[in-house]
Amino acid sequence: MSSIFDYATPEPVLRDVFTGWMTGSALFDLFDNPPWSGTSATLLNLQYFGNHSGGKFCSPLVKSMLDDDETLTLQQRTTLAQIIMAKYRNNWQRLWDVTNAEYNPIHNYDVEETITREVSNTGSETVDGDTTKLTDGTKTLNLTDQTTYNTQDQETLNLSDAETRNLVDQTAHGKTTSDIDYRFGLNSTPESRNPTDLREIEEGGNTTENHTGTDTTLHTGTDTSAKTGTETKTNTGTEGDVISETGTQDVTTTKESTEEESVTTNRSGNIGVTTTQKMIAEERELWLWNYFNSVFKDIDSVLALAFYDPCRV
Repeated sequence: MSSIFDYATPEPVLRDVFTGWMTGSALFDLFDNPPWSGTSATLLNLQYFGNHSGGKFCSPLVKSMLDDDETLTLQQRTTLAQIIMAKYRNNWQRLWDVTNAEYNPIHNYDVEETITREVSNTGSETVDGDTTKLTDGTKTLNLTDQTTYNTQDQETLNLSDAETRNLVDQTAHGKTTSDIDYRFGLNSTPESRNPTDLREIEEGGNTTENHTGTDTTLHTGTDTSAKTGTETKTNTGTEGDVISETGTQDVTTTKESTEEESVTTNRSGNIGVTTTQKMIAEERELWLWNYFNSVFKDIDSVLALAFYDPCRV
């Protein structure tokens, strides 16, 4: 390690010991979750070491950590970044929030007031009494149902039945009849009787009956059936019912409710103690201040001495 008070060699400056500042690997890329996380660490390294503090002499802390080649290793640079964040992280965050705050520069009075009201209702309601229900109803029926018939049914007959006959009836005859005539004397025996006359009658031939022609039966006319008259049905009488109900009813009702109302009021403007021109001048002065110039100054308090070599800037 190099001596802090070694006058034989030139005092090292920050851009010599943070060798990677031109390629983007030096200090700002090693900060853990800085408030400006959306800003390029490479650009901040270039701005800090190239324009702002690169020519400043190293602080005793930095010189005590240098290697023999007068440079810082990654581990040593990481340790320095952790030291700086531990010291300034909270301040940087608050300044960053103020820098990015939204406000009206000519209003010095901006109040938001929220009033919340909560109303609770709790109680009970009791109903105690007798209930009597008496219903006496009578229903009288005196209805007449009447049906009138005046219906005429008519049927017309115009039918023709025809029968055609073309039949032949034929009977065949063929028989022979013998007739014997016996003549004998008085007191003769049957054995002594001889026929005296024998006749044979023979019948034969065919008998035919032939039926031809058309037999027609014709029905015409109108068959009418008519119903007339009135049928009446009458219902009379009285139907009634009586309902009587008596009892006691106790009812207790508990009611509980909670109502919440929230009212928000915004008031803003100038209360008159400061002129608008003065507020504008203060706003202009505020924005002449630069957030990162303030950050660079804080880093210098850890890494650099309060002076620098003008020949090596």
